[in-house]
Amino acid sequence: MKPFLSCLLFFSLIFSCATAPVLSDDPTEGVALHSLDRDAFWAIIDEANEASGGVCPAAFNAALEQSLARCSDRALADFDRHLAACRGEVYSWLSFNAAWLICGRITAEEFTDFRSRVVFLGRSPFDQISTHADALSLHFSAAFDPSDWHAAGGAAARIYAMRTGSPLPLPEGEESTGDYNIAGVPLSREQVERKLPNLWRKRSLYLR
Repeated sequence: MKPFLSCLLFFSLIFSCATAPVLSDDPTEGVALHSLDRDAFWAIIDEANEASGGVCPAAFNAALEQSLARCSDRALADFDRHLAACRGEVYSWLSFNAAWLICGRITAEEFTDFRSRVVFLGRSPFDQISTHADALSLHFSAAFDPSDWHAAGGAAARIYAMRTGSPLPLPEGEESTGDYNIAGVPLSREQVERKLPNLWRKRSLYLR
């Protein structure tokens, strides 16, 4: 009987291993995110880009909303705070001139949407652009309309409002001030041409 019991135990173990749930490499999968640090913020953006292809604004927004839906109210506020902080990092006269070369005439609201799109490119492109604005020439096409990214920029606030019936609190602290104090000074035509040579060469392609 002992050999029989040994075989029975062996096959029982094999069966239990075969039917055990496979653990995801993503520790946040299926788990409510209660808070977000900067790394988790970028991970959500990467997830949305991977799921949507990162090109179509509507598809990206849908994928982003799906990711944010598993966030707690605090995590939604964290996401909005990190997004505002990143937008603040590219809130400069140089970035504004870059946006003008790409989009033509651009309103203050469209400039916010433009900077949201820069953030939604992902961490590596954002880090490059935040220190070298002319790198925008690698990521934008003549068909770009910043207002197409308005919905994605407000995704966290929209989900929070739908869930709680209240507006998402404005980001607090020094990081939130970046959206209101534009860095640098207005640039002359010659300075724009010198600081943004690739965008300048492509301006006739970009401008509407």
